[in-house]
Amino acid sequence: ARVRDGMRTLAKLTLAEVDSAGSRPRIPGSGAEAALTRLLDIAGLATFTPRILDRYDDYRHEQQVPSEMTTKQENEGCIAKVKRRGLLDARSDKVVAKALVVLYARA
Repeated sequence: ARVRDGMRTLAKLTLAEVDSAGSRPRIPGSGAEAALTRLLDIAGLATFTPRILDRYDDYRHEQQVPSEMTTKQENEGCIAKVKRRGLLDARSDKVVAKALVVLYARA
């Protein structure tokens, strides 16, 4: 259990670092992305990326402020940007780390 917890902590920190690049595209197979994928496999974890315009889900998402402004009422409360992918337990599909998202708010 201690090793698994340590691996999960390391995976969370590595994911945060890889995703902190912000606007830089994630390139599958690149050094950092490949290392993260291997680490996640060993730890029994998988990433998930919310889609733009998905509704906010408190169980799967963590909101980052400030929000993006929108004039469309139907977009209010929907995801505008994904700042960090989330982590799931690969066996149980349970959220281990919420995805960090920016939401649309009415202007």
